[in-house]
Amino acid sequence: MALGLMIAALAGPALADQMQFDLVCTGKQSDGHDWLRRVSVDLQRKAWCQRPGGDWTGCASVGAIQEVAPGRIVFYDEYGLNGHSAFVVDRGDGTASEDQTVVQAKGACKRAPFTPMPANRF
Repeated sequence: MALGLMIAALAGPALADQMQFDLVCTGKQSDGHDWLRRVSVDLQRKAWCQRPGGDWTGCASVGAIQEVAPGRIVFYDEYGLNGHSAFVVDRGDGTASEDQTVVQAKGACKRAPFTPMPANRF
């Protein structure tokens, strides 16, 4: 039993690093402007939040990750009255794309240390 607890304790931080991380994504928008996103990702909760630019603090709201697959993370992919919007990151090579109907962005993401998100109150 002691050996099992020791293995679980050692695996805990490593597993957390795999399940919780930030992504810093940079690239170009279709209108020529720079594109920059920092998101905190918690794969265990299937939750994410976008950090505002500049100081990267705060989290306006925690959203549900639409899909976690071996090859990609789909933060959202929706069709609505205003058209198509999506944010998808390839887990293999780190490429990212964001579509906001009028402006599209393509770039690459790098893993960064996890910034905790607000906890659920209930």
